[in-house]
Amino acid sequence: MRPISRIATALLLAVVTAGAAGCGGSSGTASKSQDSAAPAVHPTVAALCASWWQGGKGKQVWFTSAHDASIGGVELGTGTTGVVLAHASGAGTCEWLPYGTELAAAGYRVLAFDFSGYGASQPAVSDDPLDADVVAAAKFLRGEGVTTVVFIGSSMGGTASLVAATELAPPVAGVISLSGPTSHSGVDASVAVPKLTVPVLYAVGSDDVPFAANAQTLYDATPGSAKSLLVIKGSGQHGSALLASDAPDSAKVRKAIQDFLKAHAPIA
Repeated sequence: MRPISRIATALLLAVVTAGAAGCGGSSGTASKSQDSAAPAVHPTVAALCASWWQGGKGKQVWFTSAHDASIGGVELGTGTTGVVLAHASGAGTCEWLPYGTELAAAGYRVLAFDFSGYGASQPAVSDDPLDADVVAAAKFLRGEGVTTVVFIGSSMGGTASLVAATELAPPVAGVISLSGPTSHSGVDASVAVPKLTVPVLYAVGSDDVPFAANAQTLYDATPGSAKSLLVIKGSGQHGSALLASDAPDSAKVRKAIQDFLKAHAPIA
């Protein structure tokens, strides 16, 4: 089930008109290329994330999935080094806005988006897998002038990001999976990760069952030496919650991500 799609879409369509702009601030106006991907009625991520929004510093953007469904997201920051943030099941762009804002402040151009059928995005067609949305997000950022891309995914988003990292050409600079399961909604990371040719960071809480075991399985199946597995002892935090200020050893997870980005996607 995708409850956010039904509830949030109804909310968005009720409160946002066809002339709606972006996610607050003067930066909310979409470009022509973004308008071409927007649905006839323009729901916005901001309408869904009002309580999470960090000063309205981002802008609403639109791009299309592999089968031309309209995907909504928020772009934060500027520059040529980009990060795609992929959310967990039952969540959406809102999940990533606080941390995405931090990454943007650090100099990254960030794209957090709603998977097809979630939040502001149109429903997926039957053969439009999650990983295809991540690939489409990376292509959108590259169209914005980004030359280096890293995927960071939470839970379901981690699984989709791992698979997408084997599909995008030219390849991403790296991929980070926070509590990603081996498979989700027909997207099987356990089959994909043996094909990975880019650096990978896996992070998971030791008490997050069965995801801790999933992370170990994926790490073991990932080839090469440019891989790492961070297991936070005694933590049952899941996905992006590993980054929360009150999560056990969140500083350790944040530092691991910062070190990964510095090593594989330094700010240009």
